[in-house]
Amino acid sequence: MASPKETVVLIEPRQPTALDGHPELVLSPSDYTLMPVSFHYLLDGQLDEAKFMSSLSDALSFYPPICGIFRRPSVLSRGAMTILLANRPIPVRLTSRFSGFNQADAKEYVDEINAMRISTGDKNEPLFKVKVTRFTSEPDQWALGISMCHGVADGAGIFEFLQTWSKLYVDSKAHVLAPTHVRYPQEAPESIATPYPSQLPPCEYPGGTAHARMASTLWEKIQGYSPLIWHIIWNDIDHVQVYFPIEAAKILKRKLTTGLSHISSPSEYLSTQDCLKAYIVHALNRHIFTSAEEMMLNVATILDVRGHCGLPKVGYFGNAIGCVSTKEEKNLAMPMLARSIRRSILHHEPAEVISQMKWTLDVQRAGKIMDLMPWFHSNTLYVDDWTKFPIYQIDFGLKVNSFTHLLDGRSLPVKNWVMIYPLEKKGIRVGYTVTVSMSRAYAKRFQDVVANDVTTDFRDYQ
Repeated sequence: MASPKETVVLIEPRQPTALDGHPELVLSPSDYTLMPVSFHYLLDGQLDEAKFMSSLSDALSFYPPICGIFRRPSVLSRGAMTILLANRPIPVRLTSRFSGFNQADAKEYVDEINAMRISTGDKNEPLFKVKVTRFTSEPDQWALGISMCHGVADGAGIFEFLQTWSKLYVDSKAHVLAPTHVRYPQEAPESIATPYPSQLPPCEYPGGTAHARMASTLWEKIQGYSPLIWHIIWNDIDHVQVYFPIEAAKILKRKLTTGLSHISSPSEYLSTQDCLKAYIVHALNRHIFTSAEEMMLNVATILDVRGHCGLPKVGYFGNAIGCVSTKEEKNLAMPMLARSIRRSILHHEPAEVISQMKWTLDVQRAGKIMDLMPWFHSNTLYVDDWTKFPIYQIDFGLKVNSFTHLLDGRSLPVKNWVMIYPLEKKGIRVGYTVTVSMSRAYAKRFQDVVANDVTTDFRDYQ
């Protein structure tokens, strides 16, 4: 069989711009994560290639950081990471497959950015890539792959960009509001602290279970990165996807809410996501991580903190994320754990967000921002909730057949990472899809556990 045809088209912003005349964008303390954010859509309907390219060019004009070049910290940047607003063309890879769409080939539908090359300051590595895959056997169906550097924007920011692009594809004269790009804090640090502090204070998150760490020696860097490098080399991380129909989610929520009725006030509320997080912890501890050393003791929830930083909740393109954790408590009943998760979110204060960023800014001023270590803990479940912004609904005026967030053991070599997405049909929520990263050896077992619990209405959980 002949190999698929493939071409690459370079798309420039239609109206090259800088931000208020500044050639560089100073990144904020929450922008130092450079991992790829990658996903693909399966769309039903004819693709107008000319409109597709033209609308992308128009959309890029409103989002100049996407076409920039990442720059490592330097004395000239006062210790800050920056993006040079270079108006660099974005590669759009066009390919065709003789077979139809196959979910097992998810990685083939995305042209993923290379975070390692970006982190070195490689000016030839784009911060954003697009891939379009046509299917010869299904001419009215195509896959759109997206991959963007997390340092450019978080999930909510990427959603707003894609929403603008889709809007311009449907109507080239559509009204578009230019987003805010200024990062928090708004100005670059004035000087680099010298000498470098021998010990910087930890950036404590609520509960003290997750904190940023900084490595000042080679040995500390080896200790910080060795677990991730191990997973990358052996590629032993699998991202298990499980499904909770809406009725099952309601049963779980009702069960946990009832379990709190004798100790909580009537006004205390649990969200469905709180209940799903608590269930996943209990399912893992009961069936997968059965030893005391492996048990999940905490839940850390990734939050959108735009409001805490004085940034607009809509119309901001950048990163504004924080993390809150439950307290370290063993064998907490599932209803109590769900309540602890809810309280950690409700009690998250703006002052805590600012103190976390200030700590990172102190590291930046010391010229050590690139020495920040991964802050993942083996006994903490990290949850990223994507139910708040409907990125799965971006459709370019067509029909979304499926949406897949591409989580890969090499680009995200982290165990105990959870993604929650809503599943909708015709605008009606019909369930939740949850992706959990774990050792490949446990993947099938965990899927079977969840399927059985859903079928039996979670009867084994109190």
